[in-house]
Amino acid sequence: MGFIKSIFSKNEEESLILSGNEKYKLRDYNNAVSDYTRALEAKPDLPSAYYGRAICKFALKDFTGSKTDLSYLEQNYPEFSDRVFFYLGIIAIEENKLDSGISYLDKFLSKNQKDSEGFYRRAKAKSLLDDSAGAIEDYDKAIQIDPTNSEALLFRGVEKLKLKDVKHAILDFNYSIEIQPNNAKAFNNRGLAKMQLEENDEAQKDFQSAIDLEPSYACAYYNYACIKNKLDRNIDALDYLDKAIQEKENFIEAYLMRANIRLKLDNPDGALHDCDKALELNPKNFEVYKKRGELKKILMDYNGAIEDYINASTLDPTNIEIYLQLADLEKEINNLDASLSYLNMVVELKPDSEKGLMDRGKIKLNQNKFVEAIYSFTKVIEINPKLLEAYYLRAKAKYSLKDNHGAIADINQAMQNPDYYDAYIFRGSMRSDAGDYYGAALDYSKAIKLNPNSFEAFYNRAKANKNMEKFKDAELDLNTALKINPSFADGYVLRALVDLEMWDYKQAIKDCESAININGALKDRLEAIMEKAKSKIYNPLNSGK
Repeated sequence: MGFIKSIFSKNEEESLILSGNEKYKLRDYNNAVSDYTRALEAKPDLPSAYYGRAICKFALKDFTGSKTDLSYLEQNYPEFSDRVFFYLGIIAIEENKLDSGISYLDKFLSKNQKDSEGFYRRAKAKSLLDDSAGAIEDYDKAIQIDPTNSEALLFRGVEKLKLKDVKHAILDFNYSIEIQPNNAKAFNNRGLAKMQLEENDEAQKDFQSAIDLEPSYACAYYNYACIKNKLDRNIDALDYLDKAIQEKENFIEAYLMRANIRLKLDNPDGALHDCDKALELNPKNFEVYKKRGELKKILMDYNGAIEDYINASTLDPTNIEIYLQLADLEKEINNLDASLSYLNMVVELKPDSEKGLMDRGKIKLNQNKFVEAIYSFTKVIEINPKLLEAYYLRAKAKYSLKDNHGAIADINQAMQNPDYYDAYIFRGSMRSDAGDYYGAALDYSKAIKLNPNSFEAFYNRAKANKNMEKFKDAELDLNTALKINPSFADGYVLRALVDLEMWDYKQAIKDCESAININGALKDRLEAIMEKAKSKIYNPLNSGK
């Protein structure tokens, strides 16, 4: 904004004001302020001196001092109001008083409809308020008034990019670059737009151009890293992130991305170091606590992960994902009451949280609180009738409450997924409990066909075969179950019982000993079986093995 033209007499005050004006033009703001102040000391009633001093203080970012002079002009010299409103608006925006800033610029623009800079400044304020449509409207006016306003073109492109109008954003960046070819920000933003269009080679060229124009441009290095990461060029991405952090030590987003990439490269300790550094820079950053919690979980530092997720929850108390993570971690360390507490918070915040209800139901089932488990699974089914696992788990709860009819109805519903081998194992167990060993064996066979590595299915089929006195088939199933899971103590116990039936007494003793080695608590139970087997071996009338 230029200075108001005034006619002064040839006196000291006029000379000081003229001197201040010349120093302002030379950007010698401190000495200009001194000249204007001396003029006002000689004659306090000099609006041009107040105005000159105000805009010099503005240039020096002494917004408090600038506002004092501008406010004095606003109250006492209405002829200066247009310029006063302009600068008061910009200062308010600089102080993040965006609504106040827009209000001042509204007043300025009501009388200055041909001022490109005024519309540009108001547009930037609207952008900060996430009013992209309003910002674009003001940028349009700024550009109509001054088609060479490259900054307005640049930032209009940024707003269009926010609205996913990528192609028109690129046009704005192109025009901005034509007018101002050395504008690194325009190249950087055009690179971002091209990256969204999957024009990765062109995007990289733009990021490189931005860096060539401004070698200390941290954001350009960061964006270059983003595209390298997107292309799985992880080592290259790390190099660019290193440069971004070198240029901008407090670049938290760069630390976070570097942590993610280091994790992908199997360097969780390095990733943890990046998170620690980011938290040194900003101890109240939600995303960093969340990421560090994730890393500590991977490193099996469950208590440390819980602490980080709790810190994250204090920064965002309504974030459901954080409470779900806390619930998982508390469950991991077998603190089921704490896990339930977090799941209750999830359901309170979001009553239709499928995972929250599902996980709560699983814990209730594990705690033998079958009625409460059924309630949770029923809610899940109401939300998502196609979630077959909910039917399966509700069937288990109903069966535990002797509601066999309800359990069968639910398990049959779960079997709509023909690949759900767990459902066949459970239905087999129900049939076995009812004495239908043949039907149970059929269900276990279906489960084995779906999952040949399920030692539980082989073990259960072995029990059914034993009950049908198909001892050789039972032995074969147990051999397979124990090959899949050699530390399955119950498998050795059952095979010992089958060994007895097949007169293989030495093997029965070996299987009992294997079971005891795995689980010493079985010793008392198995001593009787071993004594029986030994008595058969040493009995001369025994015709067995």
